[in-house]
Amino acid sequence: MWVCYTLPDIHARIWFTSSELGGQKYIDGMVAKQLRPTEAKTSLCPVAIRQITVVSIDNGIWLGKDIKKIKRILGTANKATASVIYYTYEGKDGEFDVDSVLALKIHKDRVTELHANHTTTN
Repeated sequence: MWVCYTLPDIHARIWFTSSELGGQKYIDGMVAKQLRPTEAKTSLCPVAIRQITVVSIDNGIWLGKDIKKIKRILGTANKATASVIYYTYEGKDGEFDVDSVLALKIHKDRVTELHANHTTTN
């Protein structure tokens, strides 16, 4: 399950997803993509009802963020290629298993796509 919005003021598109583990009740994933100036809304990704001009995840990471600032915030990535860096976490929260991934697509030292998901299982 997913819902998508186009954010023209910040030239971005954002998807909120719910996997099978989210049970169609909880958002457990998110994708954000920086749009080229010529890309517009689509029928699948309409313009958000309220214009949103500032968006970020809790620690301030978002599209356009400089990769050096991200590394200062999150530290060394678990895996990196020339164009994508990955921060992953697998562990426990009490008796629950936690699995999280943050993948950042990079172009010219700036984030152009952000993929995040988080699952908690028992």
